[in-house]
Amino acid sequence: MNIIIAKKHAQQFTKDLQGYSQPLTIEPIMVKHIDFFMQMRKSNVPWPQIATLMSDAGVYSRSGSIISPQHWAAMFSRTRRKCTNVKLQKDHDKKPQQVKQQTPTTTHKVSSNKTLQTDVIGRISRARHIRKKTQ
Repeated sequence: MNIIIAKKHAQQFTKDLQGYSQPLTIEPIMVKHIDFFMQMRKSNVPWPQIATLMSDAGVYSRSGSIISPQHWAAMFSRTRRKCTNVKLQKDHDKKPQQVKQQTPTTTHKVSSNKTLQTDVIGRISRARHIRKKTQ
């Protein structure tokens, strides 16, 4: 990612953070700028560099100290999960599409343990298929 663009995003983050009469917590502003942080992480920018960029732009904790790279990583992780959960909830609220009929798993009459194993394998493959669709 271009450093000039990154600095502009960081400055906008700071403006959004200070744009109210009272300082806001960082996480609601992170939701607004989650794409910026995801782009930074996809560009392999390490958290210490992100923390430096944000502190240079004027983003500090309420006590006035610099926010650590570990704290930025944790906030990003929480925010990304929240955004993903909201997206999944919105997708869930949409009209359900017709689901393809899945073939039932084959069962073996060798033993009940083998039947259970086949059923578990079938469930795992269906879960993997569903996860791929949601990502």
